Amino acid sequence: MKKIAAVIVTAAALAFGLPSAPRLAWAVDFSPSGKIQGLAGIGLGFDKKNAGDFLLGNLRLDGSLKMYEGDCSAFIDGFLMGDAIGSQSSFQAADFVSDNGAFRLRLKEAWMDYDGGFWALRIGRQSTAWGKADGLQVADVLCPKDENTLLAREYADSRLSVDAARLTFKNDAFVFDAYWIPIFAPSALPLAEKNPLKRVMIPKSANMGGTAIPIASVTKSNFDLPSLSLENSEFAARLAAFFSFADFSLYGFYGFDREPCLTYNLVRDAGGNPQALSVNGSYKRMLMIGADAAIPIKEVVLRLEAAIFPQRTFAASAKEQLMGKEKFRDKNQLVALAGFDWTPSGWTITGQYYLDALLDGDAHLDRDAFRHQTSLSVSKSFFQDTLDLSLAWLLGLNDFDNFIKLQAKYSLTDSMALTLGSDLFINGPDKDKKGFYGAYQELSSVWLKAEYNF
Repeated sequence: MKKIAAVIVTAAALAFGLPSAPRLAWAVDFSPSGKIQGLAGIGLGFDKKNAGDFLLGNLRLDGSLKMYEGDCSAFIDGFLMGDAIGSQSSFQAADFVSDNGAFRLRLKEAWMDYDGGFWALRIGRQSTAWGKADGLQVADVLCPKDENTLLAREYADSRLSVDAARLTFKNDAFVFDAYWIPIFAPSALPLAEKNPLKRVMIPKSANMGGTAIPIASVTKSNFDLPSLSLENSEFAARLAAFFSFADFSLYGFYGFDREPCLTYNLVRDAGGNPQALSVNGSYKRMLMIGADAAIPIKEVVLRLEAAIFPQRTFAASAKEQLMGKEKFRDKNQLVALAGFDWTPSGWTITGQYYLDALLDGDAHLDRDAFRHQTSLSVSKSFFQDTLDLSLAWLLGLNDFDNFIKLQAKYSLTDSMALTLGSDLFINGPDKDKKGFYGAYQELSSVWLKAEYNF
């Protein structure tokens, strides 16, 4: 405990510039790092919208500091962002976002860790990735996601943290993690008025019986978060096994869904006529039991992952709710993925098949009872690894809508790189059914990113 206290006091002294820092620093090793990133994205004008408009424009400073002394360590990670579009919004307690969404300060991680050999304890704000899927969510439900920015973002970058205590038992072949999460952390939704995602996800009006009804403004206050009490604690566990022939993991989670169930209500005027449609959200308890495996076969690694959600709560469709029927329904859900990684002659090729099925499906829900898609990604480095080219393609098999990501990254030095990319969202053949990716067609863009690591 004295070692942990020394790490904490030193971190505080450095953060606030206290005179005691020089006297404490001799006992602790430091490993600082960070990056400066500029990112701009311009609409391509698909769907005859946003041609030449800036859909993304921010400057971001990331910094992290790891301190360790003996068996103890501490880690702090955060970023400061200036957003020219004003698209930032927050659902996180460790976030500061300006009223106009143009400024953001986030504490991403801040934890203390003690490693006692066969056991370890980590306390604080931490992020953990679960599962073997590449860019698709199956059992990875422990941490919420940042959904403020769809453009030019990797799945791993969107993962937020949870405030938790993690107890670990480990040896050479097994690792067991047990989590206690006392404070609920939801996914961050794109609620800033200038966020291009908001106008796609929450349109200005809804068509009801041939009449356009305005949708009332949706802000953070429209979402009912679980109260801060011990009875709303969340619990999770992971058991991982590592063998020469394969890796296996088992997962369990009991907590709250990171995504809200939406409810719809008509606001009427004094004469009883529909005036507006209000949208609200609440977070429901859920249970997840999952497993994954990675099996190497020469140059190929097979990846399998599946998760069962018994009696998960889903929202009924807006039409059902406005007719006075049940707002929520509990359904058994199966999410599964099978994929491979292949590395022939310096190429990296990944293919996946993903399905999301309600085992007792219902046509009256706010989603399809069965959804599935495939993904393919190809990448290769050239010119002594200074140029990286990559292609990622996701195809929705319900409506045959597409998402295609093209990217070329050139390393000017070991620390500085430029990346030119394009995100293309394409409708399926049936224009009346846009599908998940087709719904974002107006956000198709080309973007440029400059990054300096230090």
